Amino acid sequence: MTNKFSRFTAQMAFSLAVLFFIPLHSQASVGDTFIKDQLKYTVLSEDNTTQTGTVSVVAESKDISGNITIPETIGKDGYIYSVTMIPDFAFKECKELTGITISNSITSIGEWAFYRCLRLKNVNIPNKITTIDCAVFCCCWDLEEITIPDSVTEIDFAAFAFCCNLKEVEIPESVIRLGDAAFADCRRLTSVYFKGSKPEMGEMVFDNCPLLNKDFLNNYENNK
Repeated sequence: MTNKFSRFTAQMAFSLAVLFFIPLHSQASVGDTFIKDQLKYTVLSEDNTTQTGTVSVVAESKDISGNITIPETIGKDGYIYSVTMIPDFAFKECKELTGITISNSITSIGEWAFYRCLRLKNVNIPNKITTIDCAVFCCCWDLEEITIPDSVTEIDFAAFAFCCNLKEVEIPESVIRLGDAAFADCRRLTSVYFKGSKPEMGEMVFDNCPLLNKDFLNNYENNK
């Protein structure tokens, strides 16, 4: 009886030692969120074996300000997550955001993602993006410069509409379509350069761009 009790006691002691002294990590569920440096991340996938995963990123709130960097990876509870997605409306109406650096780990930027970021002056588009989606940068009034990478094949509806300070645009050869009103009401736009052949054009792509070269506008109107 004494021996049985001793073995039972020893087993309990061992179990308690495992419980309290060996660190355990419980796998996060898809959909869990965490916040770091004005950005909110949502777990999209997680591999408990390799302790890696993927996350999307949005603004913590509309009050974020200054220049923001979206990293390639972010760590949480011993896991390393690749930041792969900016969802629809992610930074909508973040009116104090002045600049954003987007890592090349981002493979998609959702619709209206930076809509009405009124003070946004500069932004890079990562080289894995294939579509600049609907109204992504619409009404970014202070946006002065944008570089479109060779990975982009389509610039969708109103993607850069009402970017009032945008002056020059270079369309890479990879672009095969400009959607309706893609650059409408870019009132300071003076130059558009197509590196390849002219892509398919939607309606009113350059509507209300009064400073565009008249020869360009005539050619555009006659060859839609």
